[in-house]
Amino acid sequence: MIAPPRFVLPNPRGHGRTLDGRDSVVVFLLLSAVILILALTKERFLPGYFFTDSKVIESFMLSGASLTPGDGFQSTAAVFRLMGAERDSVFLPFVTGIFVYFSMVGNIWVANTKTVEFRELVLFVTFCLMATIYMTTLSKDILVLGLLVIRQVSRRALGRAGMLLWLPLLALYAYYFRGYWFLVLIVYLSLTILLPKFRRLRSVGFVVMGALLLIAIVLYWKFGIAADAFRTSINEIRTDNGDVNARTMITPFISGGGFVSGYLNVCLTFIVFLIPIPLILKLSPYYWLIFLTIVALQLNFWRKLAMDLRSCNSRKKTLDTPALVIAFIVVQSIFEPDYGSYVRHLSPFYGIIFGYMLNRIPSS
Repeated sequence: MIAPPRFVLPNPRGHGRTLDGRDSVVVFLLLSAVILILALTKERFLPGYFFTDSKVIESFMLSGASLTPGDGFQSTAAVFRLMGAERDSVFLPFVTGIFVYFSMVGNIWVANTKTVEFRELVLFVTFCLMATIYMTTLSKDILVLGLLVIRQVSRRALGRAGMLLWLPLLALYAYYFRGYWFLVLIVYLSLTILLPKFRRLRSVGFVVMGALLLIAIVLYWKFGIAADAFRTSINEIRTDNGDVNARTMITPFISGGGFVSGYLNVCLTFIVFLIPIPLILKLSPYYWLIFLTIVALQLNFWRKLAMDLRSCNSRKKTLDTPALVIAFIVVQSIFEPDYGSYVRHLSPFYGIIFGYMLNRIPSS
C-alpha cells in the first residue's frame, strides 16, 4: 500500500511541523466530509447561474435524450439518463462527490512526493472545493473527469500501451460530445513528441503560438472565419439576449474581425488564461480569489514544466501530462466564451495538474 503524503504545517518558530501518516489521513478524511457536505448543499447558497448547464441537461433528459454526434448536451443527457440519474436526488451529488474526492486525492496520493507544503495544501483544498461545485451535478465536465481517470489507471497499469488504448476513447468522446476535442487530440499528440526535445520554456511558447496559427489558418481557409469567430458570435447572441449571467465574457482585445486580429486575439486569450488580469478589473473579492487561485495553479504548473525541460530525464519521457493540459488550454483559447466557463471546463484537470506539480522527480 502506498503511504499518504505527509502535510507540513507552518511553524512560527522556524521549520514547519510535519504531520505523521496517521494525522495526514485524518486531514484527508476531513476533506472528504467537507466535499460531501458541499456537494449536497451547494445549490442552497450559490447563485443559479452556477447550475445553468445542469438544468439544460435535465431538460434534454426529460425529453428522451439519445447519443447524438456533435451534440454535447444531448449526448451528456443520454449518459445520465442511462445511469438513472436525477438532478434533484441526493444520490447524484453524493456519488459524484465521492468520485471527485477520490480522483483529486488519488492524484496526489500516488505522486512522487513524501510531503505536501502548507501553501500547496491550501491551494489543493481550494481547487477541490471548486471541482465539487462544478462537477457534482448533471455536468459535461464530470464525464471528462471520467476520461482522465481512465487515462490515469490505464497509464499506471499498462504504461505507454495504456495511453494508446485511451486515445480511441478520447476520439469517441470528441465525436459524440465535443467536436473540438479532435483538435485537443491533435495538439496533444504533437506536444508529446515535441516537448521532450525542448530545454527552455520559451520554446513551448513558440509551439503554442504556432499551433494557434495553424488552427487559425485552417479555420480561415476552410470556413472563411477568423480564429475568434466562435467566441465572438456566441457572446454577441448572449449580449443580444440580455444574458446577465455572462459576467466574465471574453471580449476581443483587438477589433477588426479579420484573420490577423482573430489570431492575435486567441494568442492573447491563451496568455490571460494563465494570468486572468481582466478578472482583477471586476472589483469583486470573488473574482480576485479566482484570479489568485488560477495564477497560483498556473505558476506552479509552468515552474514544474520548466524544471522538467531542464532535466536530462525529460529527454526520455513524453511529458504526457503537461502536453495534455497545454493542448486543452490552447483549444479553449479559441472556443471559450468567458472566464467562468474556462475555470469550470478546466476543473476535470485540477487533479492531474496537482499530481504533476507534486511529482518531485522529473517525469511525465
